[in-house]
Amino acid sequence: MQQGKRRSPRKKGLRTFGRIILPAAALWAGGCVAPPSPGWHFFRWRPSPANVHVEPLASDVERIAVLPFRAPTDLIGVSVADLFVTELLRAGRYSLVERSRMTQVLGEAELALAGLSVTNAMEAGALLGAQGVVMGTVDEYGTVAEAGLVWPVVAVSARLIDSRSGRVLWSADVARRADKAITLPEHARAVVHELVAGLYAKWPVQPQTRAPGVAVDETGLPAPEGLEVSDWGLREVELRWKPPRAPWRCRIERAETPDGPFDVVAEKPARWGRHFDRSRRGRPLADGATYYYRVAFVDQAGRCGPFSPVVESMIAPPPDPPRRVSAEPAGSRTVRVGWLPSSAEGVVRYEVERAEESSSNAFERVGATRDTFWTDNRGLADEATYLYRIRSVNRAGAVGPASRPVRVVTAPPPAPVRDLEARGGIRFVTLRWTSSLDPDVTRYEIFRSESEQGPYAMVGTRAGRENVTWTDGHARGRSLADGRRYFYTVVPVARSGARGARCAPVSAETWPAPPPVEGFSARSGLARRVALSWIPVNDEKVVGYDIHRENGGRWSGVTFRVQGRERREWLDVGAARGPAAGGGVEYRYRIAAVNEGGVRGPWSPVQTARTKAPPTPPSALAVGPGADGGRVLRWTPPPEPVRAYRVWRIGRFRAVPWRVVRAAECRLPDEWPLGTAVSVSAVDEDGLESLRAPPVIIPAGR
Repeated sequence: MQQGKRRSPRKKGLRTFGRIILPAAALWAGGCVAPPSPGWHFFRWRPSPANVHVEPLASDVERIAVLPFRAPTDLIGVSVADLFVTELLRAGRYSLVERSRMTQVLGEAELALAGLSVTNAMEAGALLGAQGVVMGTVDEYGTVAEAGLVWPVVAVSARLIDSRSGRVLWSADVARRADKAITLPEHARAVVHELVAGLYAKWPVQPQTRAPGVAVDETGLPAPEGLEVSDWGLREVELRWKPPRAPWRCRIERAETPDGPFDVVAEKPARWGRHFDRSRRGRPLADGATYYYRVAFVDQAGRCGPFSPVVESMIAPPPDPPRRVSAEPAGSRTVRVGWLPSSAEGVVRYEVERAEESSSNAFERVGATRDTFWTDNRGLADEATYLYRIRSVNRAGAVGPASRPVRVVTAPPPAPVRDLEARGGIRFVTLRWTSSLDPDVTRYEIFRSESEQGPYAMVGTRAGRENVTWTDGHARGRSLADGRRYFYTVVPVARSGARGARCAPVSAETWPAPPPVEGFSARSGLARRVALSWIPVNDEKVVGYDIHRENGGRWSGVTFRVQGRERREWLDVGAARGPAAGGGVEYRYRIAAVNEGGVRGPWSPVQTARTKAPPTPPSALAVGPGADGGRVLRWTPPPEPVRAYRVWRIGRFRAVPWRVVRAAECRLPDEWPLGTAVSVSAVDEDGLESLRAPPVIIPAGR
């Protein structure tokens, strides 16, 4: 037996493509096969145990009505029928008659909503304008007990009847007991979903054709395939379709009801296969709204082909508010608000709103944060009651409802400072107090007055809660008056700016100025100096004395600082540098006591003293012969006691001292030429030197 040739995988795949895909494409091009349903992502991968039979005949049924199912109670029948309607809408194969329309029409026809016969169902379909009617039965809806546990059990069957011919187009039933602990309504929803999933898997054997009277598209364009839309988007809907290879454009239309009217929202290259719809008439899509979409291809001539089946998308509602909102004081005029994150998807921030309790409806936005807490420290009052609530905001900008308001009472202002003390000094006052127990206190304000009743003016601040000393006066460049009483009070200030009450005022008196110096006198007659004396001041704060000497008729001259309170005399040796270098000059003095703060007391009365005058110059100078035949200079002594004489040789430009002698004569050198001028000055015991006597000329010869 000859072995057959082995078929290559590629050829096998091509034959499969030709056997399945090409006939399907031919049916599609001929208008016999409906485009793929948009519900594939709900049912494609869902296994179903349902018992399903679908007539393998082409059907033009598009609009159907779902009647209430026959059930143990009317409520169960209506509820299960509503679940079935929801799943059929997801499948996207049929358009459904609205329930209110059904109730109105069937009520007018006096027909029961459940348990109709096939004949009555055909009549109801004709009245409703539906091409088909779905009739169903809830065979079982309850619970069973097993091994001490209670399990829900649901059994449902349904069939579609062509209201024109009475033919059953499909029939399905399923019965199942839950395999996990869920509620009976949840299990019923799962059973109905499995029922429609089984139908969805068998529907391809029943091609959909166009109903009579519907115009056939003549453009030759196919309807877009695989249209899908996102659900619960944040103010946006994502549409996807299978991109064609032709250079067509894709027209996207949207409506607020399944039956339209539809508006064009975009038109873009079909090969993109994707579009994001974010606005409606220039505004964002509405939160929590449902929109319906369909798409069609447009060729290069601008002709529009058939539309895809209508698909539904619901926009996510505004985000839920956060949970467990709390508020508590976090310091003076500060409130900390906290919460648990919102369970909604896409929340990117939270908005904090505040209102006073007296006007609880007047909430205002006070902040926004990405965290789950907020510290409010702006515009709050002390010991006031406020209400706070939080809103969630998602990334699309949708603001959710506000949380339930929470109430909080702000903290009182800082307590007054304690144990304030004041101590006076020399033109200053030192303050000290006990630090505040409030951790929010960041500084203190110091107020001063010259009377206990005020008014008080702020004279300084002290930063830091633990810094509890402050000096008012010369230590800060602002000297206080001597011997004056001042009153002080201190106010604590919190980080938020809240000020506490003033404490009870305390007072202190600055030290008085030193008293005047008594017994001040100046002694005259001393050579090149003046002796001053006084009685020491009886003030322990005095550390010395300032002595002022008049200079050229002004008291802005020399001031001498004498250290020591017990000093009682001082010698001015600078008096020799007066106008007359030789002495005999009159000087004026005054004295004042100085304390340890540098404060000077009043000046004493002025005292006058004159230094010792120099001797009178010698007189009657003459040059004559001496005993040895040389030249001798002789003169007459002054009336004052003289210690010595200074002989001067007078040159053309200056006088030069030559010799100091004690007698009233002096032998001159022989080598001095004729016409040399000489002079003499007297020096007393204190070294004071007189003016030079008028010079004489040395005569010729011996």
